[in-house]
Amino acid sequence: ARVLLAHILKLEPSALLIELDLVVTDEDVRRFEELVERRETHEPLAYIVGEREFFGLRFIVDERALIPRPETELLVEEALEFAADPRHATIATLLIADIGTGSGCIGISVAASLDGRPGVQFIATDISGDAIDVARSNAERHSVADRFDFRVGDSLAPLTEPVDLIIANPPYVPEENAARLQPEITKFEPQVAITGGPGDGLRVSRRIIEGAPRLLRPGGGLLMEMGYGQADLAIDIARRAFGADAEIDVQLDLAGIPRVLRVWTDWVPTPATIQ
Repeated sequence: ARVLLAHILKLEPSALLIELDLVVTDEDVRRFEELVERRETHEPLAYIVGEREFFGLRFIVDERALIPRPETELLVEEALEFAADPRHATIATLLIADIGTGSGCIGISVAASLDGRPGVQFIATDISGDAIDVARSNAERHSVADRFDFRVGDSLAPLTEPVDLIIANPPYVPEENAARLQPEITKFEPQVAITGGPGDGLRVSRRIIEGAPRLLRPGGGLLMEMGYGQADLAIDIARRAFGADAEIDVQLDLAGIPRVLRVWTDWVPTPATIQ
């Protein structure tokens, strides 16, 4: 309720606790009641107010793209660690591919954080042209659009050149589990960004892992989000795809759940990256 009222009054929610003498007009009340009715249908709050905070930035979101989740910020942190490694910091043009970009929150957060570093370029792909439109708007909002090449296509298919880092947050909820998710997800968010196929839910993830080796430059890496209980299988797929020389591990999110598959080709961890 605070968020909806603050949205109507064009204030930060915390301001409602400070500005106690604010006048709320009849028109404000009418609009507030309309938004409450939308929320009562389980429409996500982020879609109602039209934005969601992620990695300290505000992203435009609507039904065309998945709402950014806090656990996905781990992908951004790992990508920044990759870029900061001395071996990658000296690359003249560091090319990063954001696969299944959705709202663009992952790649754009990385780009904004690396804004002072020249030579970092991004390819952002999504199977949905509507989602690409959202991502492009967010890139413009955060003044990084000149670093992005947006491409519509399935998974890795739009990549025609080798890259240094592939970041992916593919759909990974098993088809059998999707119907049990909250109505905010099942009724409103794009299911193509949620459901990862029958069985293990790794239909899209498997294609990304298996296709990544041929698209990575020497010393390149893959960062991929996954769901609860998928870590062991994802590691096995990566071992078969990348071979014995790749460094493969999993990073935990703040809840202690294995969340990000991390694969480095010809990678020797520095003390700062060992966890």
